[in-house]
Amino acid sequence: GGARGLRSPLGSAMGGGNPGASTVGDSDDNDGKPPSKDAGGRSSTSRTAVSITVNVIASVSLILVNKRLVFDLGGFHFGTALTLIHFLWTFLVCNFCAWGGLFEPRRLPLLEVMKISAAFCGYILFQNMSLVYNSVSFYQVMKIANTPTILALEWYMYQTQQSTRVLLSLVIVCAGIFITVFTDASLNLVGTIHALFAVVFNSLYTIWGKHKQDQLKCNAAQLLYWQAPTAAALLLVPLSLDRPVEFIQFSYNSVAVLGIVVSCLMAGVVNFSFFWMVGRTSALTANVVGYLKTVFVFLGGFVLFRSTLTAQNVLGITVTMLGSAVYMWAQQTSPPPQRGHVATPPSSPSPG
Repeated sequence: GGARGLRSPLGSAMGGGNPGASTVGDSDDNDGKPPSKDAGGRSSTSRTAVSITVNVIASVSLILVNKRLVFDLGGFHFGTALTLIHFLWTFLVCNFCAWGGLFEPRRLPLLEVMKISAAFCGYILFQNMSLVYNSVSFYQVMKIANTPTILALEWYMYQTQQSTRVLLSLVIVCAGIFITVFTDASLNLVGTIHALFAVVFNSLYTIWGKHKQDQLKCNAAQLLYWQAPTAAALLLVPLSLDRPVEFIQFSYNSVAVLGIVVSCLMAGVVNFSFFWMVGRTSALTANVVGYLKTVFVFLGGFVLFRSTLTAQNVLGITVTMLGSAVYMWAQQTSPPPQRGHVATPPSSPSPG
């Protein structure tokens, strides 16, 4: 119902190319295929596994901290504002790392940075609106649409075609997530439109998180250095729709402050590890990892907060984990995705 206030997403962002002069977040242009099994390949595979593991642990921790400490105990129910704070903190961390010599910032075309930042902000805006007009079940189920959307957009924009094995494994994963989160089928036109826009923007953000690193010949840290402040500035638009008066008048307590600080620390890791992970793998793999996060959030809520875990949840989680294993097997045994030629974007004024 439209009478409900804007509800926040449980966490922020969720999640390649030439590393250039940087030593942070180096990546290989592997088009989503696992690296070779020689000595260098084993090292690259280990870094990829670390990037995925770090992103999953940090993302699930962030969601649980936001839900319990920030929203429930701290009473800070401003998801868009929290995400903006996350990006400001991430930008400060990027500057500190650059100052410490951990990576060397490089100038990137402003238009390309704006594209990925606008995609993220559009996702946040329409995700919030989807939560207003839709049930939590429908909101969760619509996330499954990210998979066919990413497949379609990558085919349209980059002529990327996946193997039959990979496509069949994704059907299993999506079926598992559907079983896990589905509780009702209530929907309405306005809520469905908002949910569809959220899917499109989220898919674009995930795809560009990979392909912009390839096109711009930068790595995770170099891209995030510019994307974080740009996204923070653009988030001022959806922030104006997320109860700005209540946000300004909010009375901060010690629990809320502690929760926001801890949330920022984790969000910095989430934002960096997303670009690191997607740069080393593919948008499709990042999407499957997102489904695994949903599974671990259910399990974390059950273990830490005694949330209800039904037989349907257990079945869905089992199918999702099985599908994810099949997906990894399919990626290992299938030929690399076929891709058409993508021209490097022309240079444009840089953000700096």
